[in-house]
Amino acid sequence: MYPTGFKSFIIILAFMHFFAGNHVLAQNTLTMQPYYEVAGEGTDIWAAGDSFIVPKGSLKHKSEVLLEAFPNIRKIFLVWSGEVKDDKERFQQILLTPVGKKTVRVKADAAYRSGSSGLIYSCVSDITRHYNGRGYYSIKGLKSDALNRSTKSDLYSVAGFAIVVVYDKLQGVNHRVQIYAGLDVLRPGEIHDISILNKGSGRSLIKMAVVGGHGRKGNGSSNLLNGTSISQSEDWDGSSGHYWDVDVFEKIDIDRTEAEKKGLIFSIDTVLQWLYPVVIATVYKEGK
Repeated sequence: MYPTGFKSFIIILAFMHFFAGNHVLAQNTLTMQPYYEVAGEGTDIWAAGDSFIVPKGSLKHKSEVLLEAFPNIRKIFLVWSGEVKDDKERFQQILLTPVGKKTVRVKADAAYRSGSSGLIYSCVSDITRHYNGRGYYSIKGLKSDALNRSTKSDLYSVAGFAIVVVYDKLQGVNHRVQIYAGLDVLRPGEIHDISILNKGSGRSLIKMAVVGGHGRKGNGSSNLLNGTSISQSEDWDGSSGHYWDVDVFEKIDIDRTEAEKKGLIFSIDTVLQWLYPVVIATVYKEGK
């Protein structure tokens, strides 16, 4: 799915990446901005989603995800992303069918755009009022156009959704949740980062969810904290369907002393593929 004539460029990037040691080929700042923040006793996050892309075919008519009976819900966000031919704002609405309820048309509270073969976008909407307990919540009407004409690649660059739930789970443990939203088009061979924790904050990161598109297994792209892989493996591998990732990391192994002294930088190492991250959600424990 790379542009025509891009193959040689990819090979060169791969060679440079694996022989550059600790040298960063290119360093860029992720443009995602703080979208939501809340603190409370045991405040936690849950996230899941799915791709709409059928490999080598058309888009799914609908997709769905099972939501549990979450206690003490703070917020529920619906995130969706795709690529369209032009900006006619038709992508800023989507259809949601909550369990046991009628279908509703959800409009984006925030929409982000970036140019590519067409116009890549991501949208976020607060759907808390539509939660109706445990069951399957279905999504229809996600807009994404067939813009890749090569017979050797899929027709669609990205088309997927995620639901992120913020809720209170425990008592007596002070947590803080921060959610970043936006859209970045990350090129192969670059490392893109964002500061998610200032030094001396007195917090420790205990959970993270990362949502985005275009990841493919075998291309080696990973998520890093202060330069160390979170999972010790590639993360952008289409784990939530074709070209879509909704990854949740827990029991994160980081040097907490160093993080307290220097802060915490979250990075995405793209290696051999284009990536479109749209959401970063973090859970911190307040104090020691």
